[in-house]
Amino acid sequence: MLRNRRLLVAILPAALALALGAAAAQANFTTSATYTLGYTGLPGNQSTYVGPYVNVTVSASDTNSDGFVDTATFTYDSLRVGNFIFLLGGGPSQAGANLAGTVPPLGNYTGLSATTDWTVGSGSALYKGGASTLFTPVASLSAPPGTDQFNGFGDYNSAVQTGSGYDDAASEIKFTVAAATGTHWGTTAASVLLDNAEGYSLAAHVAVCNVTGTVTQNGVTHTICSDTAPATFDVVGSAQGDVPVPIPAAAWLFGSGLVGLVGIARRKANGASLPREIVAA
Repeated sequence: MLRNRRLLVAILPAALALALGAAAAQANFTTSATYTLGYTGLPGNQSTYVGPYVNVTVSASDTNSDGFVDTATFTYDSLRVGNFIFLLGGGPSQAGANLAGTVPPLGNYTGLSATTDWTVGSGSALYKGGASTLFTPVASLSAPPGTDQFNGFGDYNSAVQTGSGYDDAASEIKFTVAAATGTHWGTTAASVLLDNAEGYSLAAHVAVCNVTGTVTQNGVTHTICSDTAPATFDVVGSAQGDVPVPIPAAAWLFGSGLVGLVGIARRKANGASLPREIVAA
């Protein structure tokens, strides 16, 4: 009877750890990573318009509580260096991502938006060529279906366009995508993406805004860009290898429980008695 009691008390911590591990495996989570896109084009542009150019933040979530990412939100933000703002504009598409696994159907893409709110939340806008003409971007999907190509930097199975001209340029593009039915990604933001044949998983087409001044309206200062873009080019990046894949918390808890059970088995095999402190507890 005393031996059974000792064994029960010793096993309880391991059993609790296993139970907590099962609960942790079902807990949903959100993880994110930000990637800065670089320029690999003509040396002339690279030396004249020095980056960084665009930041892409991937916010990945487990909404099904199964321990894996099933939804991701992509946010592409223009960056400013000196007198130049690298707007998302020009070209067939302005923002591209190459998703890993099965490409989700069109209906899985939501929350498409393109804005020129230069200081997010402040109402600070971007004007073109003066204080009366605003940039007018409207976001729409250009892929899927199919893929879109970014000037020699490979195909991307998810792409957003705001128009084909400088007038349609945006300072931010955003969209959310849910994994195809019956599939999921891994446990990190990087797991949502896969490098294409050219070695890139993210791309953007930028139109350079040469800042010519500012204008204040109703207490809000707005930025005025040049009437035309002095240059347009593609910038690219890769998410592969940038974010380590963590071991889920459930695995650590399961491991601790397993170690406890192994210790009990060894004690029984060696005929050793359990510590007095455990019995007293």
